[in-house]
Order: sequence, then structure tokens, then C-alpha cells
Amino acid sequence: MHHEIFEEGAYAIKADTDHPVIIDCGGSYGVSTIYFKTRFPGAKLTVVEADPSIFSILSSNTRPFNFEDVTLLNKAVAPMSGQTIEFYSLGADMGRIHAGSMDAPSVSIPTICLDDLITGKTNFLKIDIEGAETDAIKACTKLNLVDQLFIEYHSFEDTDQTLGELLTILKAHHFRYFIKTIYAPAKPFQERTSNFGMDLQLAIFATR
Repeated sequence: MHHEIFEEGAYAIKADTDHPVIIDCGGSYGVSTIYFKTRFPGAKLTVVEADPSIFSILSSNTRPFNFEDVTLLNKAVAPMSGQTIEFYSLGADMGRIHAGSMDAPSVSIPTICLDDLITGKTNFLKIDIEGAETDAIKACTKLNLVDQLFIEYHSFEDTDQTLGELLTILKAHHFRYFIKTIYAPAKPFQERTSNFGMDLQLAIFATR
């Protein structure tokens, strides 16, 4: 994560203010939180992480910095707020609402939707929520308030792919997108390999 975020600059956004509004869905261990607040000390940052164990580490990793204007939420980003959803912890830095064929313990997590997170102009929205991204974005009515958007798209081998829907939404909201492959089978015509049940992972960078 440190290499991807700090060295490769995966989230090296542009901002026309010293106080950008950043929403980080899928905060993981807090590396991105530290990056955003290091680069933009005046940023207003909301960080959402569903996995309770990872959220605990996120909290402890960021607490020593005494960051101001950082809100940490132990919730799952979903189409609707105020519900509960079963979340499966897969160990390490992985957890998701789609268990597939993997045997993993689950816990009920409260949900929050993107419309409740986006309360005004948002300079950057990051969504890395392990397969729940398309449903969350489809339910969002406030993408017009977002300047820059990062989505990690996950395709599970036992469900229909939703990449087309996702890109159609981005186009409808006048984003120009750029895609990098995180994981794909080396020879998909010959062998369908997968990574933790996912047969495709993409990094989507969208900007105005």
C-alpha cells in the first residue's frame, strides 16, 4: 500500500483549494488517510471501513497523528443507509459482502450510502469496497458534485460482470476515465484463473 500510494502516487489528485473534501470508501489500515492528510493538511476527510478488525487498526494507526477534520466510520457502503448487511472477513486486509465459495466468518455491519456521505462539492471520492462498488454508485444521485473519482472494480467469477454499467454511469456524468489492470487471467481463452474468487480487478481513474 505504501508503495502504491506514496511512491506510485495512485491518489495524486489535483485540488483548487487547501481544504479539499475527500471521501475514502475502503480506508483499510489508514495508509491513504495518512497520505491525504500529509499532502493536504487542511483536508476534510471522511473514511469508511466496514471490517471491524481492520477498522480498529485504521483507528490506532491514525490516532497518533492527531489529525483534524477526519471522520472515521465503521460502516459498509451500500445502496441504502440505515440497514445492516452481512460482511465476511477473509483475513489480512480483505473483507467483503460477497462471500462466494469462500468459507469466512461474517458479522452484521450498519450501512451508509454515497448520497449521505456526499454533502456538497467533493474534490475526490475513492471507492474500494471489494465488489459492492457498482451497486453503491448506481444508487448515488450526487456524482455531479464529485470532481475526481477512483474506483477499484471487482468481478467475481460466480456473478455477472457489471463493468459496462459502471462505465455507462461515468460517461453519463461526463467523467473521462482511464483504466489500469490490477488482476486478469494471463490467457483467459485457455484458462480462467481467479484471485480470491475474482476473475478481474481494475483501477478506474475518472476526472472531469
